[in-house]
Amino acid sequence: MKGLVRRDDALRAVARFAFVPDSYRAWTGPAIRAGRERMARGDIDAILSTSPPESCHLVGEALARPTAGPVLPWLADFRDPWVGLHYRTPPTPLHAVLQRRLERRVLDRADRVLVASHTHERALEGTLAEDQVRARVRFLPNGAELDELEANGNGPGNGHGNGHTASEASAPTAAAPTAASDPARIVYTGTLVETPAMLRFLEAMARRLSYEPGRRRHVELLVAGPFGEEYAARVHALDLDDVVRFVGPVPNAEARRLQKEADVLLLVRNEGPGYEAMVPGKLYEYLAARRPIVAMVGTSEASGLARACGAAVAAPNDGEAAVAAVFAVLDRAPAAARPDEPAIAALLLARSRRALAGTLAAELSAALAGQGRA
Repeated sequence: MKGLVRRDDALRAVARFAFVPDSYRAWTGPAIRAGRERMARGDIDAILSTSPPESCHLVGEALARPTAGPVLPWLADFRDPWVGLHYRTPPTPLHAVLQRRLERRVLDRADRVLVASHTHERALEGTLAEDQVRARVRFLPNGAELDELEANGNGPGNGHGNGHTASEASAPTAAAPTAASDPARIVYTGTLVETPAMLRFLEAMARRLSYEPGRRRHVELLVAGPFGEEYAARVHALDLDDVVRFVGPVPNAEARRLQKEADVLLLVRNEGPGYEAMVPGKLYEYLAARRPIVAMVGTSEASGLARACGAAVAAPNDGEAAVAAVFAVLDRAPAAARPDEPAIAALLLARSRRALAGTLAAELSAALAGQGRA
């Protein structure tokens, strides 16, 4: 089946045990050598390392703090908190100690620490001294890879006659959802692996359709992207083969088209310790589509942003609430989720790649002005 992802938990467990901080550790030696060869040719003023994987920071440290030669300013950029500690339980206490030491070393030695969420920024206050957080930690959120028209709500229509003009984007009211297509399409785009919230949604959908069988031929859940084999198996076990359609991986442009043509967009993600600090980039794409969103996301920065922009938010284990929110949109209920145009436009403008590139450039300039730390 196209896009099917088969899990190999045993192999992953071995990799987590054998490699610290992550399975890319063996790559650091060649990466350091290649980096030094490039630096020998000149015109390198600063080092920027980005994680995950955290092994990138070990490369960045080695290049910025060589045993011989000049010390360069080093920016350690965390798109997620340190994975081996905050997203995965270390396999042994020794692994936990090693992960913690490496994380602390990077935090202590980098001239700038860039974090993608305010949640992560606050968490570092328990690791670094308050003056160090103020001096070196900077908020640089994940950005939206959107053009200016999308960011301002002035792009093409979404296939349901719901294009927006600039004046509409600035109006202080939420956009009403358009009439549903037939069958109404619920869309999820992205990788679907280790995401129990989707299983809860499928189970609740099956229960809802069992006592509202007339809806069955009028609704479709479309999943675009790689997916774990357990999802296809669960769909079959729940007798939802005629309702759920897996289309497999699609180009980004096709995913964006599906988002804009959806009657409802479904947002689910991995949950657990550490994930409250994650704001998935997919949220920005969903918001840019200006379609109603139902998010099964735990209390976090992401859920706050989604709710502020008009999404309905349900707990990751509450499939019934999520399905009810979806059908509220399809039934055009007065309190149904609907995109809040002014809030979306403001958020996407602030988190556009162009705006964030300017922020990063400013941090590079500041680090260069200090010329690193001895």
